[in-house]
Amino acid sequence: MENYLKMFSFFLTFSLVFLAECVNSKSKCATVSSGWMDSPVELSIPEGTPLFGKPGTSQRIPIDVKNKYEDDLFLLFMFQENFPIQSIQKDIHAEMVQEIQPNMLHVRSNSTERVKVKLHVSHFIPDMYRGKVTLVARLAVHNSSQPDFLLHWKTELTFYFTVLTQNIRMYDGVPPDCGQFIECEKEKQCQITEGGFCSESSYDLILRVEDKESGIQMFKPVYPDNIELRYSRYPIGTRGEVILKLSQSCCEDAASVHVQDLAGNTAICNYGPVPSSASQSLLNMYILFKCFMLLNLSV
Repeated sequence: MENYLKMFSFFLTFSLVFLAECVNSKSKCATVSSGWMDSPVELSIPEGTPLFGKPGTSQRIPIDVKNKYEDDLFLLFMFQENFPIQSIQKDIHAEMVQEIQPNMLHVRSNSTERVKVKLHVSHFIPDMYRGKVTLVARLAVHNSSQPDFLLHWKTELTFYFTVLTQNIRMYDGVPPDCGQFIECEKEKQCQITEGGFCSESSYDLILRVEDKESGIQMFKPVYPDNIELRYSRYPIGTRGEVILKLSQSCCEDAASVHVQDLAGNTAICNYGPVPSSASQSLLNMYILFKCFMLLNLSV
């Protein structure tokens, strides 16, 4: 009887561990909420745009507006701003955004236009303050021939703007943290049937990245060429975790993504045997960006 109890206890423990591993694996490979990437309008900040400035200066942050819809769109732009500056004595109301130029825009089908977020950094704003700005775009004029979903549609882009009194490299010289790649049912997704080809199937990888200093700015898939990158919406400059989902052919057993923070520090996140040429391909662009960041606050 005692032996039966020991065997039962062993199998119960094994089953619980197995179940926990399954649940943990599924949670790690949870669906990335990337539906916003399919919006008819894409808002983005051009690569290399400095999202920082000195007290007592004015800044204009360019925002590219790409119309991916089949018709021309007339868009209206609005903004929201959070300014939670706190000091020992009192809270400081430090509103930086002045206006969006222009606040209405006609964007032709499959074309890109640009608006600018005009900011004024008051002299009293303290060093290392991070203001959070959200740009919202929605339809200004709704054509009766357009589908109803456009009537209530909107998209947005959020970024942090940091007030600095010195060069940003004095504050952040550490690249983002890559975390670890997680395979999502690769063996199941890449079971090639007789007469089939590996190029006909694909599998997913999950990568969690974060930057505790200046914050995450952008991602760039480097290898392989046909890799698809999707991610949850995140504020540019966030110090929180961002989840990336990479989908690639079952013919590939390696992947590489470059993750850059607001200070220009770049982390090379590799999965599997990535060719050295993949990391070398962005070296010159990285050096030029570094030089620009170093010179931007030198005056």
